[in-house]
Amino acid sequence: MLTISRFARWVKAPSQDVAVVVVSSAALPEILSIGLHAALEGWNEVAHLHVQDMDGLQANWLAAGDGQRTLAAESACEASALLRAVSKRCYLLDLESDGQVRLAWLGSVCGHELRCLQLDPAINRQGSPVTQVEQVVDVARMLVKRILEERFLAV
Repeated sequence: MLTISRFARWVKAPSQDVAVVVVSSAALPEILSIGLHAALEGWNEVAHLHVQDMDGLQANWLAAGDGQRTLAAESACEASALLRAVSKRCYLLDLESDGQVRLAWLGSVCGHELRCLQLDPAINRQGSPVTQVEQVVDVARMLVKRILEERFLAV
């Protein structure tokens, strides 16, 4: 069962085969989010987590981790509850569109390896998200390939 959060929601829930979680924020233009959703539909190896309130999610994580990590603190942490749904061998792909990296801390929550993809803000102003969606899909495809190689070549 997926966790319901006040700060984030699964746009595309992770399957058992998930290798990459695309993490977007409210700073991402809506037209890009729509194109991304369409591009990821039917791709079992990729999930999509949308963070509506970055500051709230981080404050919740910091409050839950204040002092020693305990089972009670872990269950109170919404970021931890959301990311527990995916394997630790999964990549998080943080999409940023304003030159800042605000969600990089998510990799520390459950120990996921995080990659950040800086999207071109000029394209956002022009209203043509196709190139950026292709860029996200290309990076996700490369990360999925890397995970699949690790899973099946390491046997």
